[in-house]
Amino acid sequence: MIEQFFFTVQLSFIVQIHWPVHTTVDASRPPSKDQVLPLDLNSVWREMEKLVQEKLVRHIGVCNFTVPKLEVLLKTTTIKPAVNQVSGHLSSSVPFFSFPKL
Repeated sequence: MIEQFFFTVQLSFIVQIHWPVHTTVDASRPPSKDQVLPLDLNSVWREMEKLVQEKLVRHIGVCNFTVPKLEVLLKTTTIKPAVNQVSGHLSSSVPFFSFPKL
């Protein structure tokens, strides 16, 4: 079934974990602390590595990962992220998306 999905939408180049946060269904944006749920990034990443091994996609990557989240992920990966796509905002009015260490 997933093979048909990738063929149909022609997503053969890269697949990414877009936002490394698991929230409740009714979460606001940005979510409050009580709306954030545990997320097992390593399990998600292992499943994405299988997509590369099965040649369903060429690359896997991440989006909006902070340095600490990247460090945790890199400890257990077989395939390193090809990219960390980051939303950049010059305005201080969007502090939720600011990444000073990147």
